[in-house]
Amino acid sequence: MSSLFDKVVLNNKVEVPSRLAIAPLTLFSSNPDGSLSDGEREYLKLRGTGIGLYILGATCVNQQGLTFLNQPRAYSEKDLPSLTERAKIIKDQGAKAIVQIHHGGTKANKELSGIDPIIIDTITDEEIKKLINDFGLPLNFL
Repeated sequence: MSSLFDKVVLNNKVEVPSRLAIAPLTLFSSNPDGSLSDGEREYLKLRGTGIGLYILGATCVNQQGLTFLNQPRAYSEKDLPSLTERAKIIKDQGAKAIVQIHHGGTKANKELSGIDPIIIDTITDEEIKKLINDFGLPLNFL
């Protein structure tokens, strides 16, 4: 029988140091522009030790998808330093870092984004293709 502290090798050959994982958490702790805040930095520095896999939560893929205050973002070049530092903090503690990519869809918050959320009945093919692209998927994914 395996232990929680045994390493596991994923199908893609990535070795995870233990079977313990942190599920994606909505922390509400980034700066208002989605960048890494001092408080978030300190929180993450205390959470990766002894963990095999740490999933950083609800990181928005485009402005329209913003759903909550202080949400981390991954939709422009200016987001890369914070994303990189979050991953480094987790990796420095021995865990593998993964980002949960997110879009609020119909639950996105217009007050935060300045853009109407997706309306299922009226979304166009072009809007769907843009959203797929924002998630980093090739358009031939469909």
